[in-house]
Amino acid sequence: QAREVLHGLGFEDDRIDGDTGALQTITAPTLSAQDKTINIKAVDTAGNETIRAIKLTIDTSTALPTMGAVATDNVINVAEKTAGVNVTGTAEAGASVAVTLGATTQTVKASATGTWSSMFSTLPSDGPTTVTAVATDVAGNISSIATRSVTVDTVSTLPVIETVASDERINAAEKAAGVTVSGTAETGASVEIQWGASVKTVTATNGQWAQEFTADEIPADTATSSIQVKATDIAGNVSTHVSRDVVIDTLIAKPTFADVAINDVINSAEKTAGVVVSGAAEAGSSVAVTWGAI
Repeated sequence: QAREVLHGLGFEDDRIDGDTGALQTITAPTLSAQDKTINIKAVDTAGNETIRAIKLTIDTSTALPTMGAVATDNVINVAEKTAGVNVTGTAEAGASVAVTLGATTQTVKASATGTWSSMFSTLPSDGPTTVTAVATDVAGNISSIATRSVTVDTVSTLPVIETVASDERINAAEKAAGVTVSGTAETGASVEIQWGASVKTVTATNGQWAQEFTADEIPADTATSSIQVKATDIAGNVSTHVSRDVVIDTLIAKPTFADVAINDVINSAEKTAGVVVSGAAEAGSSVAVTWGAI
């Protein structure tokens, strides 16, 4: 009759009869999560003994996976969404990591150094979303859920250019003093203003932006001078251009006179009747006519 004596893992010289030769099972006590050794000694009916030591690893948990920042700043803009977003992190070496972004779940394996990555080409609509990761290690232990908050922002609001020089017309005095172009855009957006050959960039504060152009930067006189503006929001989305046309008019044509009293000679009858002085000037202009003390 063979007997097996178990020692270790909390057993204290427990015995199993080997009469039947069949597989037998005994239950170990509660084990702590560390390496253990079980010693098995077999004694046959002749009294011969053999001892075998088995080292066991007790692994009942796995580390929480980690995730790096998504799209660098946890904000996914239109270019990043179009190209696809790579979510990366760490977990136990060899662990299977289920990564969920929006309605898509992908499973990847952590490398020997514990790193993992998962590329997502299908992403949620604009707004806040959460990325989650759950790791299952090689022993089958499942981690808690790791999360990271992410915002999908693929639209930049169009900037607005407000009325320039109060009436969209720049005269000589206004040009000499310099003209401020202003408007609205998303707070924090970088606003590029192009007027003629000058290109300037300002940041919108509390939704407002303003940029001054000096006399040297303002284009020459023209009936249509276009100011172009585009905005790049803090997520990196670039708006389409908006424009506003203005008139630059810093010169006035010299007025002309018609002959006075037909021949520039006023006789008694003409003086008594009154004399009309006439001529030509820019349409809509105000003409001051002085004659003598009048």
